[in-house]
This record gives sequence, structure tokens and C-alpha cells, in this order.
Amino acid sequence: VRYLSVFNPFKNQKKSKQKKVVKKTQSALRNDIENNFKEELERPFKISDQKGLFYAYVESDNSLSRDLCSSFGFKRIREINTFLFSRFFPKKQKDVFKINNNGYEMFKESLCQFYKEHNFVFTDSLEDFGTCFVLNHNGKKVAGIRAIPVHWKIVEMPGFKGFLMLKVLPRVPFFNRLFQPDKLKFLAFDNLWFQEKHSDKVQKLMGHACSELGYYMGMIWQDSSKITTKSLLTKNKLGLLHKINGAVKADLMARYINMNQEDLSTIKNKPAFVSAVDMI
Repeated sequence: VRYLSVFNPFKNQKKSKQKKVVKKTQSALRNDIENNFKEELERPFKISDQKGLFYAYVESDNSLSRDLCSSFGFKRIREINTFLFSRFFPKKQKDVFKINNNGYEMFKESLCQFYKEHNFVFTDSLEDFGTCFVLNHNGKKVAGIRAIPVHWKIVEMPGFKGFLMLKVLPRVPFFNRLFQPDKLKFLAFDNLWFQEKHSDKVQKLMGHACSELGYYMGMIWQDSSKITTKSLLTKNKLGLLHKINGAVKADLMARYINMNQEDLSTIKNKPAFVSAVDMI
């Protein structure tokens, strides 16, 4: 579930009138969305007696969105972290290569093996978006990642860090190579896998992808409890933007269909694989 946005057309009215109108409008909106879930989205599952779920990512600090999702029956099941990667001068690596059409099967096999204990593992869009890179070591492929070019415009970021990122740092000479809020260009990274001995090579994959595709910044999303997250932070240098911004936390929320308690435990207790396609 993505791109849910609510605009309040009555926000400039007087406070006394606003309370009445907004309450009525929000109630109608909730009823419409709830009816869509029950009558349209969940019906195919229930008719065929199949299990399923709807899921959404909500920033932990966004209490309005989280409360709205909760009112539709979504419950928090995992915590997801967003990390920024940046390089002023990204460098190409002689041991990193872009895979061709013949390399996707190998990439998928390595990916599925790496995430075999995870939920939400999707590989069907692997060839449809972005570019996949692999790192070779002694003639063997030991790590891989996908990079998807994204262009955003940042309108607002809360707090002091938001003020720093939007108003101050873009005016600092040379820094705007990394971060321009009105024309934010970055690579969305996902499908990261690596052999254990090569967990420190993630920065080489990201840096090469930035150099190859002409970018200076990237984002990657990881379940906060999985080994990949710890390796990213302890064995790789993610760059200046990560030092400034740190990890941005989000809640993975889900609404279940025909699931029993055992199903729910399996979903909650396993880390989640996060596809960049869900985030951009």
C-alpha cells in the first residue's frame, strides 16, 4: 500500500468550524477506504479461502500516518532502517561488473540463498528496474546489489536535521554535489547480498554503481535486526550524509487476511526483505 496522502481543504477555516468539518470528512474518508479493503481488496482472498496480507511502510515519527493505518487494522510487525550513502568522488572498481541477461539466474540464486530466512522476498521485478552489479574475487562472484536511479524533490523535512539538510548544507560550496533538495538525484539500492567474508565490500559496490551511473548519493533500506544492517554500519563507510542524518526508522505495518496465530508468529519473528521498488 503506497502513496496515501490526505489534503485537508478546510485547514484555513476558523477553528470552531474546522473541528466539525474535518471530523466529518475524516470519518467519510476512513469509511470509504475501509469499504475498499473489505469489499474489493480482501474479497478475492476470502472467496477462494486463501491467506494473505497488505503491508505498508510508515516513518516512525509520522504519527498521523501510523494512526491512520492503525485505524484500518494495520499492525506494526517489524522495524526498517533507511541509510544514506554518499561519495564526493565515487570511484569505479576493477573487480565490480554490471551483469548481463545471462547473469540474472545466478544473481537470483545468490539472493534467495542469502535471504532464505526472511519474509517478503521478491525477485520478479529484478530485471525490470535499474542495474545489477556483482563483485568478483579470485574468479568468483562474492557480492551483488541492484541500483535504481531516482529523482525526487524534497519539500519538507522536520526538526533541526531537516533544517540543516534543506536550508544550510545545500548552500555550502561543494556539498550541493551530494544533496540538492529541489533536484534530489540518488540511487535506490536493494537486493544486496554477499558472502560473509566479503561484507566489507558493500561500499565498493555502491561506490562503483554511483560512478558508473553518474550519481553521488544512494539510499538503502534494511530490517533493523538482520545481519546485513550490522555489516553495513560496522564494516563499511557510508559517507558524510549518513554521519549527519543517521538511520531513519520506519514501521513495517500489515493487515492480515485469514491468518492464524502460527502464521502471524512466522511473519513477526522473521526479518523482512525490503525492495526499493516499494519505497520509490
